[in-house]
Amino acid sequence: MKISKSYKISVFAFLIPFLICSSAFAFSNTVKWRFRSENVISGGIAANEKYVFVGDASGNFYALNASNGTLLWTYRSEGSIIGTPSILNNSVIFAQPDGNLICLNISDGSLIWQKYSNENVSGFDSIPDGTAVGDGKVFVSRGSGKLYALDASNGNVLWTYQSDIELRSAPAFGENLVFLGEYNGIFSILNPKTGKRIGGGGAGGAINTLTIKNGNAYASSWDGSVQSFKVNGIIPLWNVKVGDPVTTQPEVNESRIVVGTARGLIVALDEKTGNILWNFETNAGNIAAKPIIVDGLVIVSCSDGIYVLDASSGRKRAEILPEEGGSDSTPLFKNGTVYLAFSNGSVYALK
Repeated sequence: MKISKSYKISVFAFLIPFLICSSAFAFSNTVKWRFRSENVISGGIAANEKYVFVGDASGNFYALNASNGTLLWTYRSEGSIIGTPSILNNSVIFAQPDGNLICLNISDGSLIWQKYSNENVSGFDSIPDGTAVGDGKVFVSRGSGKLYALDASNGNVLWTYQSDIELRSAPAFGENLVFLGEYNGIFSILNPKTGKRIGGGGAGGAINTLTIKNGNAYASSWDGSVQSFKVNGIIPLWNVKVGDPVTTQPEVNESRIVVGTARGLIVALDEKTGNILWNFETNAGNIAAKPIIVDGLVIVSCSDGIYVLDASSGRKRAEILPEEGGSDSTPLFKNGTVYLAFSNGSVYALK
């Protein structure tokens, strides 16, 4: 499935002038490659130096050459791919909403292990989001309210943690700890070796996947709050309400935090104080994909397209609209390249 060089990527024709005008944007403003999947892209994008991984709504999981977008292999499964795949050493792991969890060899797509929802493990049912990896383990939330830790080498269950209510967000791994945002407004911090809860906190609504960076953790909630705390000692730093239910994992970069809301707002906060710096109103409703911050720009995927905003002011730099459709897939910045996925199945690498 090699992409024809004659394909005209007209959707970016009006985008490039905006990016050239932005001195903050460090890319050369050219499309490196485009890939077209067989169906709607249904999950996030993962990449390392050699490979780009993405899945579609038909259960096709694609490995692309990071330098030119050439299709290297496809693993075909039943059911859509959800969440962002996890890369760990020479393997890549992805989840499906029916409870299926699959681990593949990144070089050839061969199956390393597979965990089915109908295995004889109590509560091993639907998966609402993606996975996290660390400490040689794969961590995955189940709709039953259980968090599972699996051995990354063989998929064996090592321990489980039972929440008081169903789980709807992916766990996070950082600072050698597991962080779990729960639907009952609690977040838990777990020992990755035992699954024992060693601390946590809360909010007035469901908590999204946490972000851990530079010794601090950041949690957003459907009660409209964004909060920060030091991981060591679980010391609160600040807690701010943004006015709308927050529906995305916080993006933390360049001394800023950016989140999306249920009303289509993009809100930027100061990373140190939590002070609201600006907000931008999209034409979309609920924002599902986490925005990203890249070289002074905020890139936002939503149902009516992709917005490029100035990270300092929130001013719109560019807007990628209808031709390719919208996107609920979180953009990715890796090795100097921005990867974007659209609802029509197109994946772009922008340098």
